[in-house]
Amino acid sequence: MWRIRKDHQIPPSCDEFGPNLPPELIAAILSRLPVKSLLRFRCICKSWRSLISHPKFVKTHLSLASINTAYTHHRLLLRRDYRTNDVKSCSLYAVLHERSDNDVELDCPIKTPHRYWFGDLFVGCCDGLVCIAIEREVCIWNPSTRKSKSLERRAITWRGTFVKRALHWIVRMKSNVIIVSLDLAKETFAEVLQPDYRDDRWYETLFVLNGCLGMLCGNNACADIWVMKQCGIRESWTNLVVIPRVPYQSGYPYSPPLCILKNGEILLKNDLHLVRYNPKDGKFSYPTIHNCSPCFSANSYVESLVLPCMDADSGVQLQHRY
Repeated sequence: MWRIRKDHQIPPSCDEFGPNLPPELIAAILSRLPVKSLLRFRCICKSWRSLISHPKFVKTHLSLASINTAYTHHRLLLRRDYRTNDVKSCSLYAVLHERSDNDVELDCPIKTPHRYWFGDLFVGCCDGLVCIAIEREVCIWNPSTRKSKSLERRAITWRGTFVKRALHWIVRMKSNVIIVSLDLAKETFAEVLQPDYRDDRWYETLFVLNGCLGMLCGNNACADIWVMKQCGIRESWTNLVVIPRVPYQSGYPYSPPLCILKNGEILLKNDLHLVRYNPKDGKFSYPTIHNCSPCFSANSYVESLVLPCMDADSGVQLQHRY
């Protein structure tokens, strides 16, 4: 029986599988491979191209990649300098295990209108797709396939965190902070009750962790990470960890977690550097990325074959051209 080569460098021919290998098994094998390999394997034969391009296969591949707790199918999207929109990606698995990786320079679909662009390019990530916005330019981009879709020109005034088919925002009022959600199916707004966090916080940020709404809040001394394990139920807010300020550094706010490992370790960004914190022994480590340390911004995303015009849940292509 044919075996998957560890390096995935030499694509096999269709005949190597043998005539007795069921199509379901072929699909199961291919659905566990990296996007880079699958893009090459589409050229092997018509049947493989049809299989890899099929919406059902795309959905299965995304599901398997998303639940991979070793993060072998996740990558970091990095912006190296606030003065430009130069973007690169690297393997999250390689960063976590301090292994060398072929960092990839990416051609951002939209360009900065000025020499200095201090805003963050990345509005959010979902299903391997990244929303990029510069002033009134908005684009949905898949860094894995390099496909992109420009959206109607519009002003982007605050970020929305997409969880459970709803967008969530932090709304700051004169003397209060609330979380508001917009159900995209019902087109209704609602307030999400917040966790019972510390009163001396001075920043709050929403994020997504394993399909659940998360909230990072902190002050000059530490940051709390909360996760709402049951959507809409305040009692389900769980305080996962309290992260102290990085020793010998300023109280620059932490970014939302880039990932949380099985052993409880957390990877996030502080100032211009990645930080890895172990809550069991309270120790910090500082992963480095080749040609990208320090970095201005970092976001994690899962590799996927999802097109910028495809509904990942239903596998339905929303438009035929992009």
